[in-house]
Amino acid sequence: MKPTTRPGVGLAMAVLLLFAGWYMVTSGVGSAQLFGWLFVGVGALAGVINLFLMLRQRR
Repeated sequence: MKPTTRPGVGLAMAVLLLFAGWYMVTSGVGSAQLFGWLFVGVGALAGVINLFLMLRQRR
């Protein structure tokens, strides 16, 4: 079955999410920092998963 996901695009979005989250953590106050850490966590997890998918597709 041919995969329908594009892990390259997902990896790029994960990196953007990481940068946006880090910006919120360093410059935010209160709930903005909380959401920043949430963005960092989700971005890191998505980045690892998409990198794994990219490497698996190349085999």
